[in-house]
Amino acid sequence: MANKLSEEAAFHWWVSFTLEKRDRIISAIKTQSHKRNQKFGIKTPQSVERALAIDQETNTSLCKDAIEKEMKHVLVAFDVLRRWS
Repeated sequence: MANKLSEEAAFHWWVSFTLEKRDRIISAIKTQSHKRNQKFGIKTPQSVERALAIDQETNTSLCKDAIEKEMKHVLVAFDVLRRWS
C-alpha cells in the first residue's frame, strides 16, 4: 500500500484478501494475549515479581515453591554450560 503496488494490475486482485488476512491474524493474536492472564480461573503470572506478589496477596507460597522446584531441575543445564565455557 505504501508503494502504491495495490494499483498495479499484477497485485490488485490479492491486495484486499491479504489485508483482510492480516487483520484476522492481528485480531487472533490480541485475543490470545488476553487469555493468558488466567488459567482455570486462577491468575497466571507473567514474571517472577508478579508471582511473588500473588503469593503475598493470597498468603500462600505456591508460586515460590514452584519457582524453586523448577530452578532445581533447570540449574543442571546451567552447570553443564559452565563446564564447557
